[in-house]
Amino acid sequence: LRAKVTIEDMSDKLSVCVALGPAAGKWWVNSFEVSENAAAARGAAVVVFQDPRHLDLGVRAVVATDKVDKYHADKAGWAKVSEMVYDQYRMSRGAAQGPEELLAGNSTPLECNLELFGAVSFEKGCYVGQELTARTHFRGQVRKRLIPFLISSSAGGEVGGGAA
Repeated sequence: LRAKVTIEDMSDKLSVCVALGPAAGKWWVNSFEVSENAAAARGAAVVVFQDPRHLDLGVRAVVATDKVDKYHADKAGWAKVSEMVYDQYRMSRGAAQGPEELLAGNSTPLECNLELFGAVSFEKGCYVGQELTARTHFRGQVRKRLIPFLISSSAGGEVGGGAA
């Protein structure tokens, strides 16, 4: 089945927003009409969904760029943060993303915790490395993993963090 698809760059019109914390799901549902047709008509959220990797990673919404400030201003206790701050939060949860963090050819899906985030199926599919991934999983012999860590100075102050 090959259908013709048109891909349009909407990065100047749409933004991805993330709400974190225990009330994130309720906040987004109350802030946006989740119905795609109603949202598109209002120029609001086009898609709202729970980040499938982990509950701590919150809820994501694709929002019309010109509406982002309105939703943040309406909600007390919520603030915009830089992408760097979100990346640090995400990495502190052990969720790597992108080619800079998930080096192709140098690590397996299990070493990158992809099965913990629902990205690997052991029941179906056919993909490169499937046999090695399944064998490693069923034998329980993952010898290295991506884990979050924090390094503290001897004076007790925080020095930095990352993932290894």
